[in-house]
Amino acid sequence: MLDNVLAVLKKLPANKAPSPDSLANALLKGCRETLAPLLSRIFTTCLDIGYYLRLFKESITVVLRKPQKLDYSKLGAYRPIALLNMLARTLKAIVAKRMSKEAERRDLLPKTQMGAQPGRSTISALDLSTYTTSFTR
Repeated sequence: MLDNVLAVLKKLPANKAPSPDSLANALLKGCRETLAPLLSRIFTTCLDIGYYLRLFKESITVVLRKPQKLDYSKLGAYRPIALLNMLARTLKAIVAKRMSKEAERRDLLPKTQMGAQPGRSTISALDLSTYTTSFTR
């Protein structure tokens, strides 16, 4: 878990808006070596006992005006942005990565699944499309 926490914290974009927990990404990223062991224990405990901390469920929704809209009296002229708790996002990223690896290991995904799969890209999709098209003619 420690390596996973370090990897996720390292990849955090530094200049994002602070989350409801008031933790800036730059702080988490800069202090990752110190924070990762503690966060690793917290996350492991959460997963072991199947409990999602109430703190992780907090979010702030900010409503922004969409640019170049003529009438701001209409709801469609606005875009809500949810600022999620950064620690929760870190845990979610770790769980998502684990699930993806496990699905790949167990061969649970169809061969046509391209998005977010290691070793698969737009080129893979084009190759598959070309291959299947040539057999359907």
